[in-house]
Amino acid sequence: MIPILISALTSGVSMAVFFTAISWFVEGSFHSTTLVSVVLSSGYILTFFILPKIGFFIDSNSAKKALNNIYIIGLLNSVVFLFLTNINLNEIVLIATVIILTSIFTFIRSSDQVIRATYIKRVVSSEDLYKANKNLELIRQGITFLSGGVAFFILEDKSISNVCIVSIFCFSISLFINLAFT
Repeated sequence: MIPILISALTSGVSMAVFFTAISWFVEGSFHSTTLVSVVLSSGYILTFFILPKIGFFIDSNSAKKALNNIYIIGLLNSVVFLFLTNINLNEIVLIATVIILTSIFTFIRSSDQVIRATYIKRVVSSEDLYKANKNLELIRQGITFLSGGVAFFILEDKSISNVCIVSIFCFSISLFINLAFT
């Protein structure tokens, strides 16, 4: 159970810090709260259409494999985000890039929660399920509490590079833990 909670913590910190930082990045780069709203809400459209399919898939397949795939997608998305936000893109291409990659992160965050809940349900006895879900919720609340502070310390300028590096690190840890210890 401990490895599952630790991987939830690391992937959760990655996502929470990203979503705190992306707002600051978009506002600092484009000076538009409207654009911040578009960036943050765009992922929910993708999630609305794809998450039910993920739920259906998880009902009949390995939740561990799905969780590993989500971590791999998060890792790759972080690498792409790091690369594309550090080259000189024109403003429209940069905005489109940020919207698309943030949408993928929104999907990852939502999928992670659904898949992890199913995964825990499958690996924990029914007697321990309440305690496991309680611990998972404690981790989620801790992530919410910590993410703003972590984002504050890693955002040195209006670049989002440090956040991408933290995401790469966190998704790598989550993937390693999930592969090696669960």
